[in-house]
Amino acid sequence: MPDIIKPAAPGRLKLTNRRLAGGLTQSALARQIGVSRQFLNRMEAGRVLPNVVIALRLALVLGSTVEDLFGAAAPAADIVSVTPADPGISPGARLWLGRIGRTWIAHPADTIGSLAAGFTPADAMLETPGRARLLVTSAAAAANLLIAGCDPALALLQPPMRTAADGRNHWIDCGSGRALDLLTAGQVHVAGIHYAGAEGLGNLQELELRDPKKKWSMMQFTRWEQGWMLRRGMGKRFSGIASLGGGKWNLANRDESTAARRWLDRELARARIAPARIPGYLTPLPSAADGARAVASGRADATVGPQALALAHGLDFVPAEAVDFDLVAPTAWWQGAAGRGLRERIGELATDGGLASLPGYATTRSGAERPRTRAQRQTG
Repeated sequence: MPDIIKPAAPGRLKLTNRRLAGGLTQSALARQIGVSRQFLNRMEAGRVLPNVVIALRLALVLGSTVEDLFGAAAPAADIVSVTPADPGISPGARLWLGRIGRTWIAHPADTIGSLAAGFTPADAMLETPGRARLLVTSAAAAANLLIAGCDPALALLQPPMRTAADGRNHWIDCGSGRALDLLTAGQVHVAGIHYAGAEGLGNLQELELRDPKKKWSMMQFTRWEQGWMLRRGMGKRFSGIASLGGGKWNLANRDESTAARRWLDRELARARIAPARIPGYLTPLPSAADGARAVASGRADATVGPQALALAHGLDFVPAEAVDFDLVAPTAWWQGAAGRGLRERIGELATDGGLASLPGYATTRSGAERPRTRAQRQTG
């Protein structure tokens, strides 16, 4: 998005006056918006017009709007009405967008988890509550998929972009319960879940509760080894759930919406261990990656998660059970072009080793539909 050279405009003093009213020097303002003082000087002189991103930063810092600062010369960009999936998103935030029906859904592009790998491209910036300025074409944003779930392998679903109109698959990192909540609310296209039970039984039981009319279908993504991620060197001292009962192991727990938390609570009940006896139980974290980072940094001794995540963080791992991670979406969506494309992408990852290369992952049925009725399972 190049800067646009313009002749001097009659209203060029607005930017200068706004800066002075805020008690800012050119150097201070330039630092805040990420440009040189010389470039800001040229903007104030009306000799250059900033791109959309810089114009939005200026408006945010100066407590104004792009139109007020630049008038008719404001950099052109599409403005769309959005429904934030998180009501706490503030103006100026970078967004990931997806279109579900006729509604633009906005998720924050920058989270604590996503920033661990650095900034990623955004689709828009929130200008005011419910109003966003596109940073990509509307066609590209409309082609995006919003996929919620906690499996880090969901990041591999990003397809190769061939043209500017190609959409992206945005991974919303959250627990199984939250993913289904977002799907129910029409704020993601696909939800990933991994409730315990052989052959996806736990996932099927959860769908019966959430979708009794069977408007959703479920596709198999992966099966992976779930267990205990432990501080390096502590694996030999860990004897399973019983170790937590002594009160000497600090737990990085998961929040109540997650399948991992449901599994942990079930195991604690079976072992008759009171959760209150476990340090860290009452301070849950939203994702398995957050738990792994807590253990790796020494803030906790143990957490529940997949083997691949433990190895990626240099942690010891004690396996507990294999779990099926499945993808849920409306049946009509799976039958459309976007759903077929996602299944093709899953098949590509299963055959080229992209998923099987992850420690503890199995992909023998990746992309296959998981039957929801007893008759379907008997004939499947």
